[in-house]
Amino acid sequence: QEVCAVPGSTVRGRSWIPGQGFVLLNGANAMTTPEAIKQEIEKLKANHAQIEADKDEYEKAIAEAEHMAKELKDRSSKLNKRLQDMDHKNDELEETWKAALRKAERENDIMTQRRQDVEKELEEVERRKAKLDEEMQVSSARPERKVVFKGSIKDVNSNDDGIDIKPKILYPMLGGTALITFEKSEVAQNVIERKEHKIVIEECFIQVEASPVELSMPSSIDIDMSLCDYRILVSNIPEDLPQDRLIDKLEIFFSKRKNGGAEVEECEFLADSGHMVITFTEEGVAKRLTSKGVIDFKFDNRVIPLKVTPYVKGEIRDLQFRTSTCLKTVLLSGIPDIMDQEALQDILEIHFQKKSNGGGEVDVLYYVPMGKRAIAVFEEDTE
Repeated sequence: QEVCAVPGSTVRGRSWIPGQGFVLLNGANAMTTPEAIKQEIEKLKANHAQIEADKDEYEKAIAEAEHMAKELKDRSSKLNKRLQDMDHKNDELEETWKAALRKAERENDIMTQRRQDVEKELEEVERRKAKLDEEMQVSSARPERKVVFKGSIKDVNSNDDGIDIKPKILYPMLGGTALITFEKSEVAQNVIERKEHKIVIEECFIQVEASPVELSMPSSIDIDMSLCDYRILVSNIPEDLPQDRLIDKLEIFFSKRKNGGAEVEECEFLADSGHMVITFTEEGVAKRLTSKGVIDFKFDNRVIPLKVTPYVKGEIRDLQFRTSTCLKTVLLSGIPDIMDQEALQDILEIHFQKKSNGGGEVDVLYYVPMGKRAIAVFEEDTE
């Protein structure tokens, strides 16, 4: 490496001397040999190389630091993006949770309201059930009721399957017998005590025997009752409506869906009470109709508020009977067939009407000729 210098100049304690080059100054006039200078140059070269190496390492370190800084910046950007995405997702999740919470709160409010409604309905059902239980309660010990023959006769060949809620006792009558009912029980007992009675008919007489009428009556009854899911009981029906048209009209009315009904299987009119039993083919129709209580029914130009109530079906589990003696009615037997029914019936009534014959005021008398039979109906004595 060449070094240019001006004569007399000094570089790092060395002086340039023409013809001699740089000499080391020792003190004011110090100089050295060329070998020393060469050595010094070699040292300078080594220092320069070291400086160059340090420079390369420094530049390399700067490049690595810049690369690392770039990577850190990229990683930071990615982390920031991930954080932003997570924040966005968290916001979305929070909104989703809030919406779900609001929906759950609304559903909870609805369920709470429904529960309250169901509890009210249950209370109403319990109240109605208690009322029905009270209405349907049947005592197993029935009080003794007095019955009497009032002249009602049923045909022995009749097949009456209708429902009758009035207390009635059927008593079979053989030919040659008669039932006679007096106004006072004392008269009936007096006739029974005499037993044999001689009845004058023109120039002859007949002899009949008087005996008490003993009836088998229920003394205790145990009934299982339940509501029928297919039937309803319709009441508050005016008595002046023609029965045939009424049955047809009611069947048509209750078979329509708009009236809350369905297909009707049967309509049965209860003559003794004036009520109607309607049977449906579908379950649940009866409950739907009875929940209304009253239904407006159009018949011709009239609007009739019909009362619809549950139909109660009962099953007898235990039924016991006792023998009861009728106090006012007497059985006459041994009556010969000597004239027509009405004429002999009048003669018997005239005879027992007289106090001299041990009789008294007669309410009713019915005679069955020999060879015939009849069924007498004993009804409750309300007097």
